[in-house]
Amino acid sequence: MIKRWNIRLLSVFILLICVAFPVQAAGAKPGGVLKIGLSAEPPDLNPFIQSGGASERVKSMVYDSLLAYNEKGEIVGAVAESWQIPNSKTFIFKIHDSAKFHNGEPVTSDDVKFSLEIVLNPKSGAFLHNQLVKIVDRITPINQKTIKIELKKADATFLGLLGMVHTAVVSKKWMAAGNKLESDMMGAGPFKFVKWDSGVKIKLAKNENFYKKGLPYLQGVDLVPIKDEDVRVNSLIAGEVDFIDFPPWKSWKAIEARKNLTITKTANFAMVLFFNPSHTPFSDPRVRRAVTMAIDDKIIGDVVFFGNAVPANGGLLPPGHWATSSEIQNTLPYNPEKAKALLAEAGYKNGFKAKLLATSTYGMHRMTAEVINDLLKAYGIEVELELEEWGTTIERRAKGDYQFMVYAAGLTRPDPDFYSGYIASGSGFMARPVDYKDPVIDELLQKGRETLSLDKRKKIYHELEKRFLEQSPIGVLARRQSGFALDKKVKGFKNFALGYSSCIGAFEGIWLDN
Repeated sequence: MIKRWNIRLLSVFILLICVAFPVQAAGAKPGGVLKIGLSAEPPDLNPFIQSGGASERVKSMVYDSLLAYNEKGEIVGAVAESWQIPNSKTFIFKIHDSAKFHNGEPVTSDDVKFSLEIVLNPKSGAFLHNQLVKIVDRITPINQKTIKIELKKADATFLGLLGMVHTAVVSKKWMAAGNKLESDMMGAGPFKFVKWDSGVKIKLAKNENFYKKGLPYLQGVDLVPIKDEDVRVNSLIAGEVDFIDFPPWKSWKAIEARKNLTITKTANFAMVLFFNPSHTPFSDPRVRRAVTMAIDDKIIGDVVFFGNAVPANGGLLPPGHWATSSEIQNTLPYNPEKAKALLAEAGYKNGFKAKLLATSTYGMHRMTAEVINDLLKAYGIEVELELEEWGTTIERRAKGDYQFMVYAAGLTRPDPDFYSGYIASGSGFMARPVDYKDPVIDELLQKGRETLSLDKRKKIYHELEKRFLEQSPIGVLARRQSGFALDKKVKGFKNFALGYSSCIGAFEGIWLDN
């Protein structure tokens, strides 16, 4: 249990701090291999890199971080069984005595320090580098199973960052032996890496040394890349796989009509446009706003998602989140007259030519791009589609090699500071590759991190979202319902409405009711 707790801090930290104890599922049957049809071949296996949802699913099965989220969005212990907060800038974590890497070596405070220092290294390309480098001051191992992390200043987001797979604990000794995170894996999560036959299968096996006693139930997981969405659905229907990600919306009714299949749904992510401000005319926020308002999101919802999407009209925070409001959610609705006026004001009354990057791997991306292409013709905007395979799209995004591009974006963690990963100056995900900078946004993001009062943070993020929509570095389009399709014999899968499933140990409690 937590040995020491500062009650005052409990009232000001946004997320409830919990200690996680494994709960055995009633009637769970151990054994079996879960077969997953994966929508894309992971471009890499590095847990510190953000390379798409398919990659996150693999990484989160193999790696655990100090902390995690539960399904309510509360922080719980993972590799750290407990922690103390002596003051607002000091955190002391106790590592599970039974936490071991998949090679049997114990997880130590040196491993935690080593892993976090990878994230803090600007050359690592770590997804959370920009956030943590501004927060962490000193990391000090106290003994093999205890580590102290001191912050530069109080920060409301710190614990939440430690609940992401992007702050996974990796083996220092294993890395020192010359192993590469991009193509091999050594974590402390529920499943251990066996092999990766590129284009064929990623094979994982049960971690017999998992620190959560009794878990996982499965003997293993086979992840088979099936890029063609129709083939992926047919593989599920035929029983060749038990679970698929990104089932195409056109197939939802057919899947749900089958007695043995179901779809678990969330509505967290939106289809978006990333604008590159280094390319004229997207250097002008009026043009970015105009393009966003020129697109009828309802058409995207109907054509691409078969009615399983609604217009966003606002920022990336979904309706109902504590940090947003109905005012924000209706700031940038579809408005063709306003779009034309903004284009004329910016000097593009007769439109312009631009290249739109999208992936051909996912139908929702390709079809969204095709709809956008058709809709923008009415404004004199001539769009040249650049349809690439997913891995190439990721590479081009990471280099900022696009004029504007279709992507999917939304909460990567419950805290509204997730915006930092997209639009903070120097962010490796969206802002840095295209050199997007806005001092007002940077200042508001910093205030949001430094402010511990929930009410005050809400006001800050209200201003942040207003500025985000005014500047529109990202055009937020239709907010889609997303789903995972699975055989009903698959029990215990956790879907997370507030962010990536990789935050919550989505697969560790799965069992097969054959």
